[in-house]
Amino acid sequence: MSLATPLGLLALVGIALLIIIYLLKPNYQQKVISTTYVWRVSLRYKRKKLPISKFRNIILLICQLLLITICAFLLTQPFIPAETDETRAEKIVIIDASASMLAVDGNGETRFSRAVSGTRELAETVFKENGGTISVILAGETPQVIVNRAKSDSLHDVNAALDELVVENGSACTYGVVDIDGAVKAAEEYLVDAPDAEVVLFTDTTYIDAGGITVRKISGATEWNAAVLNCAAILEENQYTIEIQVASYGRASELHVFCELTGVNEEGRTVSINDYVECTDDRTITLRIVPPDKPDDEITVGDDVKEIKSEMAIYSYDTIRVYLENVHDSFSYDNEFYLFGGKKPQLRVQYTSSNANPFFSATLMAQRNLLAKQWDLDFVEVKDGKPEMEGFDFYIFEHAMPATMPTDGIVMLVSPENAMPSGSGITMTGRRVQGAEMFLERGQRHPITDYIPLINFGVSEYRKLAVADGYEELLYCNGDPVLLCRNEEAFKCIVMLFSVNTSHAPVLVDFPMMMGNIFEYLMPAAIKGEIFDVGDSATIKARGTSVTMTAVGTASNVNVTYTQFPQTTKFILPGAYTLTQPILGNETSYVKRLVNKFFVRIPNAESNTSAVVDSLETVTRPKAEQKIDIDLAFYIAIALVALLIAERLLQSGDRY
Repeated sequence: MSLATPLGLLALVGIALLIIIYLLKPNYQQKVISTTYVWRVSLRYKRKKLPISKFRNIILLICQLLLITICAFLLTQPFIPAETDETRAEKIVIIDASASMLAVDGNGETRFSRAVSGTRELAETVFKENGGTISVILAGETPQVIVNRAKSDSLHDVNAALDELVVENGSACTYGVVDIDGAVKAAEEYLVDAPDAEVVLFTDTTYIDAGGITVRKISGATEWNAAVLNCAAILEENQYTIEIQVASYGRASELHVFCELTGVNEEGRTVSINDYVECTDDRTITLRIVPPDKPDDEITVGDDVKEIKSEMAIYSYDTIRVYLENVHDSFSYDNEFYLFGGKKPQLRVQYTSSNANPFFSATLMAQRNLLAKQWDLDFVEVKDGKPEMEGFDFYIFEHAMPATMPTDGIVMLVSPENAMPSGSGITMTGRRVQGAEMFLERGQRHPITDYIPLINFGVSEYRKLAVADGYEELLYCNGDPVLLCRNEEAFKCIVMLFSVNTSHAPVLVDFPMMMGNIFEYLMPAAIKGEIFDVGDSATIKARGTSVTMTAVGTASNVNVTYTQFPQTTKFILPGAYTLTQPILGNETSYVKRLVNKFFVRIPNAESNTSAVVDSLETVTRPKAEQKIDIDLAFYIAIALVALLIAERLLQSGDRY
């Protein structure tokens, strides 16, 4: 039992007052009185009642003492406290594993390593408390529970789990953005059974509103980062302007920025341009390298943009490398940037026809524009003369067929007038089928005919097929195959047995769509894009049977060969990557190696190693079960009333 107002016990002073009153109360005294009958009877009556009267007075005194005592306890507001569970120290630790946690202090120790050490110390402290438990969640790209409600007898296991996180100075730390909010949600699952557990986040980010989480910031006061955030080459009037974005986080710094261009203007020259950029207040500064003929009065120099002239006009390039020189910052993974794509892989197309169709030429020109970001499409049209039989990636023969198949590349045979080339695997019957209006029908599903509606794709004439060894039949007309495809490692051929001149397709979207599908299916770009962030995914395709991916920089140990396509890969390491694929000719061995390059960078948000964020995901705690104290006032009041009645009855029997 507990007392809400212990001072109420002062009312017990009333007991002393009651005793004093009893002491001062006059008592009956025995005296000799003149003898009379009345007095004699009265005296006799009193003597008979005296023993009972004394006993009643004692009970009355006890009742009055209890009444005073009960009233005093009522003033103290007595209650029985609700039962409480045994308290225990429980901690839920979240370790931030984002790229910025790889920043190092003056001793070369990463923030991530310091966070793991802080977790280890916290675990030892918790285990010293009675019944203490600790859980550890690694906030990576997806949250991962490292330690699950470990107690003091599991200290060795906890240390072993934490040791695995810092193998080779931070191997469990990522190079990208992590899911802190997801880690907070994972921590909430522990709060279901322990609503009062403390959630502790080891991070280098400053949160204005921590959302009920204890944030332990482990970044040092002297740590800072200089970063190359982006590089872009903008083609204007056939000349490139290069834009470089840099920043300094954590302190003001004058950065010495170098821009090195290789393979400039088809001459194989290397051009190096450098300048100093003043970075303050964590702002992003743009260094713009403009053509040398830009008027001086148009050169911009401001707080956020600085323009300088290049020593020569840049019309083309192979690679741009941007780097910071003599920078001794805390985070070195973003001090270099590569930009590829100045020269696209060349895709040579030869179109040969005895009766050239403008629809083919227009479609190929349209494809050159559509694929400009992937290929440098070189289109050659042969109307008279002998076509080349090697050196091209795509051969289109319309009407007049060559005697043999080209030795390399992809071949498309359209509306043959004579015998099919030797080695094509196609034999014609010599018969032509003609009709006023014959519509095409889809055969087996295939990427070349996907998304083509075929509603108005009709022909008035086509050639009959006799033999087609190894070909897939994609379109039919009157039940006869009229579009076929053979896609093998050393043999890729499309056969179209109708003429564009005798079809409705050219004026519709069907034929251009089909040609686009042929390019995408048989001549896909190995990868689309030149710049990716760590954590991005990309689809790798191949013209051959394999693609080998290698890298330099942080990802220098990457060397993997893919043989299944399309292949989706996720980039987890920053660096400059190269995709190499061998292209096998129709009659020769490996005749060509196709190379694509791209750069994977640290996400810009992670370069800001002194970031300040408005709020953290608010942790939601379940409501604990309410346990109510038992108030004793009601029961004491019942006892009080009972004593008052008893005291009244005792008083009523006191007749003298």
